[in-house]
Amino acid sequence: MNQDSYSTQEFNEDLTFHRILPNSLNQSAISTDIKKIQTVTSFQTLLSKRQLLYLSAAFQQADLPMLCLKGPVILEKAYAGQANRIMRDLDLLVHSDRLEEAASLLLQQGYVTEHDLGDIEFRKKENHYVFVHKDHRHVVELHWKLFPNILEEPDFHLLWDTRGSIQLGEQSVYCLNNEILFAYLIIHGTKHGWFRLKWLFDIHQFLKLPLDWSQVSALTDAWEIQHMMGQAMILVQELFHQDVPRELQPYMHSSKSKRMTHSALKMMSEKLDAEQTSLHFKNYLIWKKYYFLIRSPEKKKQFFLYHFIPTQHDREVLPLPKSLHALYIPLRPLTVLMRRYQAKREHMS
Repeated sequence: MNQDSYSTQEFNEDLTFHRILPNSLNQSAISTDIKKIQTVTSFQTLLSKRQLLYLSAAFQQADLPMLCLKGPVILEKAYAGQANRIMRDLDLLVHSDRLEEAASLLLQQGYVTEHDLGDIEFRKKENHYVFVHKDHRHVVELHWKLFPNILEEPDFHLLWDTRGSIQLGEQSVYCLNNEILFAYLIIHGTKHGWFRLKWLFDIHQFLKLPLDWSQVSALTDAWEIQHMMGQAMILVQELFHQDVPRELQPYMHSSKSKRMTHSALKMMSEKLDAEQTSLHFKNYLIWKKYYFLIRSPEKKKQFFLYHFIPTQHDREVLPLPKSLHALYIPLRPLTVLMRRYQAKREHMS
């Protein structure tokens, strides 16, 4: 590292933003603040694992199939449970037909949510609810779809029948099998433009595992995510000097993958968090263009139409009597601008 051109403070800020923490606590470039984050992260990891065990047991007792998607699963599979990998929440997937049961179970366990659980349009447009525990503030994202309308949704029964597991203490927790999990992480990272290096480093770690790469390739073709796989493989090769499995190398030649890579590198370098797009219109346009790029032609049509579907956020920013809810459709451009203005005011306050 050239300290003249890249300060220790900038190095530490990048580590924090990208949520990648060194395993060693003895590196001179690591500040006291980063060391504190490592300590807190280790403690939070233990709490997340404990909470996952509680919830997994509750779901099994209720005979409600549930798959843990990321977090502790990635830690156990790709890092052998040893790394200081920052985890903000637990991502749990259930069948859409049993979503109400799963939500009720979380409420019984002390979790609360600000989402309107009866909003059918929200379920069509999004893929998860956010629950926060009322006491210890732990966050759970309850998913009923793997993909937020980017791809055709795989059958939950297939995911369940081919499931894998991780061992936490004496208890098994169900998850996606390794090959499906790898493909899912590719899609998840692509959706976020890989703007946090943590997601790409997870892929770097998974590429070291003895996965069935022929099966991953077959899954890539079946899910029609060739452009996403190509983007991810270009990025890990360029940024981590990672050897790419022979079966995945052909995807790297796609012109669409290369365009997506260019966009992702911009998002990484400028730290363009999609959740902050309401603060800067330029970034909003960059993300919308990227979201449009990664979709198939059919999903592009849906992506366009979804912008005219009112959401709970529209009702919050402009409350109307139920008899006038039909007006939210023509008023959507106005409610979007109002939400952007409200977000800027909250950010400045």
